[in-house]
Amino acid sequence: MTTDARAARRVIRRELHPARTGPAVLVVALLLIIALAVPVLSVWALFDPGLRAGLRTVEVPQAGSPAAAAVAASAAVLLVLAVLLWAAAILPGHRNRRARIGDRHALLVDDGVLADAVSERVARRIGVDPTRVSVTAGRRTMRVGVVPTSGVPVDEAAARDAADAVLRGVGFRSEIRVTVAERGAVS
Repeated sequence: MTTDARAARRVIRRELHPARTGPAVLVVALLLIIALAVPVLSVWALFDPGLRAGLRTVEVPQAGSPAAAAVAASAAVLLVLAVLLWAAAILPGHRNRRARIGDRHALLVDDGVLADAVSERVARRIGVDPTRVSVTAGRRTMRVGVVPTSGVPVDEAAARDAADAVLRGVGFRSEIRVTVAERGAVS
């Protein structure tokens, strides 16, 4: 593998996977604050009798009271936020893009651009207004939805072939699912 190919793979990987720096820094900052707060409060409680007295007089809400419900709801919300933040910092992300590396080039295409190209080609091929064709690009599938003009039949095979031609033209393979609406639109 040449140096250029390695560099292309590294650039493509960077473009396909977003950075997790922001959430990771936030998680570490929160953990650092907690890790510093516990010893500081412990030492403070040793030297401040007022703080110790205040901690002894803290009332725990009775089960079933509105205060207990509020504490439980707050704890649940904080737990969900903590899990989401942790997941955002740790789990890998994936941008909606497709990549292909050739001998002399690397190709990176946004799924939205690919879906627009498929939509335009399908509309032209089956003779429908482009606003009546919608395409959704998934990881492995390309879903094409067609709303025909009332009374005018739509050739599903032609729509599938047009979508496949666009994908083959740029070197990407996907399973193509064409759905034609039962009710057409009045033009």
